[in-house]
Amino acid sequence: MIGVIVPFTRPKFAENVLANFGRQTFQDKVLVIVENGRGLGTFNAGTIVRSDPDRSSARNAGIQKVREMGIGYWAIMEDDDWYGPDYLQEVWDARDKADVTGKWCYQIQRPDGELYWRGVGHTNSYPDFIKRPVETELLAATIAGRTDIDIPFRPEISYGEEVMWYMELQMVGHTLYSRGSENFRLIRYSDPDHRHAAVEHGILGCERIST
Repeated sequence: MIGVIVPFTRPKFAENVLANFGRQTFQDKVLVIVENGRGLGTFNAGTIVRSDPDRSSARNAGIQKVREMGIGYWAIMEDDDWYGPDYLQEVWDARDKADVTGKWCYQIQRPDGELYWRGVGHTNSYPDFIKRPVETELLAATIAGRTDIDIPFRPEISYGEEVMWYMELQMVGHTLYSRGSENFRLIRYSDPDHRHAAVEHGILGCERIST
């Protein structure tokens, strides 16, 4: 079973959360909503927990809830991105490859609909954040791992907190794995109130997908 953790901060993405969760072909799953922002009290599905508004606290609260439910594996789904039908099946199939898995190679969709590849060539591989922390990536929106890993994300770090977490994992012997590039798309928005509103951020160095 997979505990699907959704840090939920924006009520307007509630339908997207349910659509992402509902379209999964993998059925042995439970939904854990972490209300940590403006969405407090607006979601009425799944198991609800609350946390401080930062991303690290939301992830920690979600993982702790999944652990308390007796579930051995968790996966992050952000409220505003797109997760394909076989996303959780892919996560489940990769669980024996490493303690934590995620995506280094994935698609980015701009507000105008243009698509880009990021991290081309970095699929089905083992990233090393200790030797190459700046050049290496596992997108936080795609990570999954075992609930018995007791190293928390650090709320005091406001940017790049997941990179610090990966480094701490590797320093104590945990393994990381970059899954395939399918079944996920990072969506960028033109809304200035959205964290992905700076649409050029992350596009430099990416490969545009021909349409």
